[in-house]
Amino acid sequence: MPVTSMGHNWVLSETSNLQDIAMKGAGAGADNDYLPQGDDRILAHTKLVGGGESTTITFSTDGLQGKDLTYFCSFPGHWTVMKGKFTIE
Repeated sequence: MPVTSMGHNWVLSETSNLQDIAMKGAGAGADNDYLPQGDDRILAHTKLVGGGESTTITFSTDGLQGKDLTYFCSFPGHWTVMKGKFTIE
């Protein structure tokens, strides 16, 4: 499916910020990868990709050790089930 119908991305934030980022992201639209622009609570993210596409990400984990982190997909509705814990050891 095309990215506008069923896109996916990977977003990292502190767990306590996940829901608010996802809700505000829904209003930001696909052109903004369903992420609120300039939101410092987003620690890392990829662009939206559709069927058959792929993406990669590289980011520093400095300062993230010991934090309660969650990764999720910010496509509207996906964040409720497409998420997981991100642990730095």
